[in-house]
Amino acid sequence: GARSATAYNALINMYSHQKQRPATLLPHEVSNAWRAVDRMREAGVAPDEVTYNSLISLCSRMRSADLPRAEAMHREMDGSGISPSSITVATLMQVYGRADAVPRGRAKLVEAVEAGVQGDT
Repeated sequence: GARSATAYNALINMYSHQKQRPATLLPHEVSNAWRAVDRMREAGVAPDEVTYNSLISLCSRMRSADLPRAEAMHREMDGSGISPSSITVATLMQVYGRADAVPRGRAKLVEAVEAGVQGDT
């Protein structure tokens, strides 16, 4: 049968948590997670909020926080009609902090609050 986003999300999360915190991940260690997203899309399964949050979190766990990729995931999420939740915003703020981009993060946080970030129910 067709795989669901849940199965892919579990796979992505497994790859992103392969080391105990506070250990960071190297690019070759996260490549399987990005390949899982590619396979997900190839199978016609659309990423959901959990997928995007997991990928943004993955960007924060890398030895050198991948802010460009996190921002790209956030834009893609927004473009697909999925409203960022408070979890999305908090996770994105982790990436800004780790990337030493606090002023940019603050500006993004103001935008999110002004846009009415959805709380979690």
